[in-house]
Amino acid sequence: MAAVAGRLVKCGDGVSSYKVVLEHDDGRVVEHRVPTIRAGETLIREALAVTLPAAKVDPWNP
Repeated sequence: MAAVAGRLVKCGDGVSSYKVVLEHDDGRVVEHRVPTIRAGETLIREALAVTLPAAKVDPWNP
């Protein structure tokens, strides 16, 4: 039951003004309230197991 898709939606009501909507491979849809966009993006990355590539360091332009 892994998440296959994630969306960040603006709610605009109170402290948790955003929610993350995760769709799972078995058809379930789960919503999580988050306070910021950054927190929502982190939750989606963790749920989808997305890894970001390491930053490339250019020795000529540090």
